Amino acid sequence: MKFAPARLLMSFPAAITVFLALSACREAPPLAHPNVVVILADDLGVGDVGWSGLATTPIATPNLDRLAASGLVLEQFRTAPLCTPARAALLTGRAPARLGLLRNISQKDVGGLGLDAPTLAETLGAAGYATELVGKWHLGHASEPLRPMQRGFQKFVGVLGGWIDYETHARGKNADWWRDGSPAVDEGHATRLLATEAARAIRERDPAKPLYLHVAFTAPHAPTSVPPGRRLDEVAGDDPVRRAYALLVDELDRGVGVVLDALEQEGIRGRTLVLFASDNGAPLGYGGSNGLLRGAKGSVYDGALRVPAILSFEGTIRPGRSSVAVNAVDIVPTVCEALSVALAPDEQRDGVSVWAALVHGAPSPVRTGVFGVERADGTSWTVFDGRWKYVDDPDTARSALYDVLQDPAETRDQSASEPEVRSRLAAELAPWRALPHMPFVPDESPQRGTSGDASK
Repeated sequence: MKFAPARLLMSFPAAITVFLALSACREAPPLAHPNVVVILADDLGVGDVGWSGLATTPIATPNLDRLAASGLVLEQFRTAPLCTPARAALLTGRAPARLGLLRNISQKDVGGLGLDAPTLAETLGAAGYATELVGKWHLGHASEPLRPMQRGFQKFVGVLGGWIDYETHARGKNADWWRDGSPAVDEGHATRLLATEAARAIRERDPAKPLYLHVAFTAPHAPTSVPPGRRLDEVAGDDPVRRAYALLVDELDRGVGVVLDALEQEGIRGRTLVLFASDNGAPLGYGGSNGLLRGAKGSVYDGALRVPAILSFEGTIRPGRSSVAVNAVDIVPTVCEALSVALAPDEQRDGVSVWAALVHGAPSPVRTGVFGVERADGTSWTVFDGRWKYVDDPDTARSALYDVLQDPAETRDQSASEPEVRSRLAAELAPWRALPHMPFVPDESPQRGTSGDASK
């Protein structure tokens, strides 16, 4: 067999370059803390990925499968039912109801995430981390203090608002693509651009500092469209919208692969905690699926709240599946414990660390999680204690109690058989109802097929 010499031989200058690079790696002092990469999908449902265990028609996700095989699949990970509240909870450790955020921030809003709420980026930055956000913010855009670089991120590439057209990077008529503090123009499909930027952030990191990289993809959020260079006939099925959506999920999966490959190529995969999750469940009508769960994005049922999630830290976390109840507000304290970063006291923090429960099998912390969503017909609420879930939903004009461990589809109301549990959870919800929050405004939902026709 013959091999091309170019593949076997290395020039003297190239050899010197490699030698110096390897020497630098050997001589670099060990970092005080591990790196952390948080990867968020946008509106990905548990019915979209096979490894969730709840999908009936999963989409192929080989890179997420690779991540799941290397880490811990969080079977009971719950978040808020909409983008803004979910991201606020994950970044601050405070319940969205405490933050007054029970709906998405719209283009017309002048407010956002309260300036008194410390973010994970601020905490890790103070501990010596390099911090960068690549992707979607959606926690305030109208003034500088609300934007990512004033909330702890030292670098930012991406989107301030809730969604953009994948190719024009506009929301309606307004462009929304930023680089640090200024509007930017970059050509290309948004998912591919964000993946490239995330890999760049990993390659160009300061080796003397641990890295916190927050990669918030806008996929597979609507507009549901066929990415450039892709065709619907790549995907089997009769529903053209589901097939176009599957292509967006595939682009997301490829983006995750780019991030994981960059970590491996830089030799830091084993020194990096990786969290993957969706911000909330899939909405109806855009091709996504919440599998066996009831409800969809914008509700207080588990189709909105229970989302696909993976925690991976090779050599530290044993691969497998965990039934520990994890709330988005738990991420800040859990990540900080995993990284050995001191967390400043915060009397308003609602999350607790579940690191010991996830990694060492310690008893899961006993507490309740409260979720709400402001709607035109009133506020929907739910409170969940790890098994029992009390729901007060204007859609049904009544409250109900579900044992979600035995009835994950939330079909059997147990109010009559468990009146004490119902009364206890209803009482725990009462003080949360009294907290002020931003009044309802209609959400700005994009139309399908803005950048490509999903019907073809």
